[in-house]
Amino acid sequence: MDRTRAPDDTAAAAQAATVDDVALVDLEASAQRLRSFPELVAALEGSTSAQRTRLADDVNRVLRAMRAPGHEAEEAEVVMQALSSKALHDLEDSRGRSCRREAVETMMASGFPHALLLDPEDVAFARERHEEPPDQELSAWERSMQHHRRLAAGLMAGGQVASVVAVGSTGGLGGFGDVAMVGVALAGLACAGALWATRPRDLNTGTWGMLAIVTGIAGFAVAATLSAWSAALAPLGVLAGLFVALGPLYEERADEPSPGDWDFMPRGEDD
Repeated sequence: MDRTRAPDDTAAAAQAATVDDVALVDLEASAQRLRSFPELVAALEGSTSAQRTRLADDVNRVLRAMRAPGHEAEEAEVVMQALSSKALHDLEDSRGRSCRREAVETMMASGFPHALLLDPEDVAFARERHEEPPDQELSAWERSMQHHRRLAAGLMAGGQVASVVAVGSTGGLGGFGDVAMVGVALAGLACAGALWATRPRDLNTGTWGMLAIVTGIAGFAVAATLSAWSAALAPLGVLAGLFVALGPLYEERADEPSPGDWDFMPRGEDD
């Protein structure tokens, strides 16, 4: 059984890439995680209760280390395989921490598009399994997004206020126009409020992003229909905030896109 556990020097390398510090990209450590994680999961089958607990300690350590930069696409693939097979569903380490929850946290930390692969049931389980105090310090990947999301929320709210002030200074749009403008503004403020108040790991960016896009399109449609371009400040603020909030998810990662990835483009076709 000991052959399946990560060696001590591997554990040291994983700890060097812990989420408590934003570490430099260590592709060698990432490659080691890719080798050791499937071995640990495979070793769970047929193991005794005591062995499962020891293996769970190693599984959770590797999962937390995967949140550091590395081979994100490949790591996300092996984590999703473990979640899909339900191998981690009833597994807890010696401190009572759920391996399933740690796996979901790791997928969330991988960012777009890997986090979108998560099953809603796994996400719901992770949210319900509060293993840390609510005021626990943000993890490294959450801190890296927090500044952008707060700025984006400010842009969204500012756009709604500017639009209302601009339209109000001209006497309003009258009737349906005023109702539609207020509806767009309220939806925009809801998007801003959710972005500002929700912890990064708890925000479903897919649902939130879709609401922001629909709000932006609806706002521009209202402005175009009424030929009131001052009202376009509201949807413009929403879409600008959406861009700022999701921008960090598109930053260059350690892995180049490969065939089959959503952002893969053969050389020569981008000219």
